[in-house]
Amino acid sequence: MPAALILHITAGFIALVTGLIAIIARKGMKIHRASGKIYFWSMLAVAVTAMFMSLIKDLDFFLMIAMFAFYSAYAGFRAIRNKTRRASIPDWLMTAVALATCGFMVASGNIILIVFGIIFALLAISDAKDFLQKEPISLKSKRWLLVHISRMMSAYIATVTAFVVVNLSDVVPQQLNVVVWLAPTAILTPLIIYFIRRYSAKTTPAPVHI
Repeated sequence: MPAALILHITAGFIALVTGLIAIIARKGMKIHRASGKIYFWSMLAVAVTAMFMSLIKDLDFFLMIAMFAFYSAYAGFRAIRNKTRRASIPDWLMTAVALATCGFMVASGNIILIVFGIIFALLAISDAKDFLQKEPISLKSKRWLLVHISRMMSAYIATVTAFVVVNLSDVVPQQLNVVVWLAPTAILTPLIIYFIRRYSAKTTPAPVHI
């Protein structure tokens, strides 16, 4: 088994476990911060190895899904460190690459890529709008927290999707492939809505620091 594939599988498993811990753990606690950091760096390893293998084997489909997953994790991670939503050069570069990738995903004609591409575009456009604000966004708005939740959860949905597809693709009928790919999104998106509503209602955001 190639080293890149071994690293990809290992990093993916770590991301799956640490992402779940971060979701379950109380926000702002040490275990949440620690698992979140490990999750982010695991996702970086997943994305890099996925890109490497995709380019070698000409698997554009998996390359674009990997881009979606890593951008979401990156944007969620950055939201904690950049609470006023002032964009750095890497932020703009990531957003530009994200929007370009969205175009390829939607233009592919593949229903799975189209769905993920639309979600990807909505996230990237939302980030770009924040970055273009003339004044830094107030911390009292809790915008940074809501961005953190939605982006990290989106990345985790992509992680779960990859796990489900890899393990069920051989046992599920071909005609149900689309269902397997989109089921994690349909099931976990309400969880994003729940967390956003829960923390939007709080007067003071959870003391999350990295």
